[in-house]
Amino acid sequence: MLYSHFTEELLNLQEVIVKKIEKLENITHIYIEMPVKEHICPVCGEKTKYIHDYRCRTIKDLPAFDKDVILFYRQRRYCCHNCGKRFAEHNSFVPKYYHITRRLINKILDKTEEVCSFTSISKELNISVSTVIRIFDSITYLSPDRLLEAVAIDEFKGNTGKERYQAILTNPMTGEVLDILADRKQGHLIKYLKQYDNHNRSEVKFFVSDMWKPYHELAQAFFKNATYLVDKYHYVRQIIWAFKKTRKRIQKKYGKDYRLAFKNSKRILTKRQSKLKDEEKERVDALLYVNDELRRAYYLKEGFYTILDCEDRETAKR
Repeated sequence: MLYSHFTEELLNLQEVIVKKIEKLENITHIYIEMPVKEHICPVCGEKTKYIHDYRCRTIKDLPAFDKDVILFYRQRRYCCHNCGKRFAEHNSFVPKYYHITRRLINKILDKTEEVCSFTSISKELNISVSTVIRIFDSITYLSPDRLLEAVAIDEFKGNTGKERYQAILTNPMTGEVLDILADRKQGHLIKYLKQYDNHNRSEVKFFVSDMWKPYHELAQAFFKNATYLVDKYHYVRQIIWAFKKTRKRIQKKYGKDYRLAFKNSKRILTKRQSKLKDEEKERVDALLYVNDELRRAYYLKEGFYTILDCEDRETAKR
């Protein structure tokens, strides 16, 4: 009995009675059952301790000591004398209809927070990829009760199998994800924002998005008291794209050697001058010496970065 008690503590299973343990080469079999106790009928609410029958459930648990663990759970079914309802006993370690324990499910969910694939999780925990995906798909999140003072919206290319793009709402002050929407269509976004009353929407002070027109229209319609901001990444990207177009157009004018020199140096040409190493600065100076238009475009790009570094609006204007 003492041995059984310590085994139960080691397994960390509440109220479980360990009947037998089999240690095989790469797997451990643990035979368990729950103590007999009074249950309440889910239909009529009467109390009963009458056992109808037993059913053995094979349940996969977390690996332990470099071995897979399989629980053989002898689960009772009780019978209600009042209404005749037969029902399984309650337990805290395995959900209904599942063949894996709750803690294994929680471990899978913890792993999905890391940067890893479904396949790597399945190999580490020795479960099927489909099981990992099914558990991941079961995650549901509630929309926030209220909108914050600052709200940012953007889209990303998802893999839901429905819409190509999904919309994501974040707190731009902390980077916290507030909600993810099934698509970025304006009608869906309007329906979503209407769930928040006018008073809450009027409390939003900053609305941040990219330069997509429907987002700007949403800001004007729903957040009239908010300052509309374009996310820095999106307008900086426009400058970089403009410079790249200039570089590509100019390099076509030259022979193969120069074209390759421009192309192979595209990373350092785009990189901020203040972050270049000495040898990179020499390569950039040599390329800028070749063409005046590229040199003007390069210093316009650097001038834009100088504006971004300004601490106040007046300095930026000058």
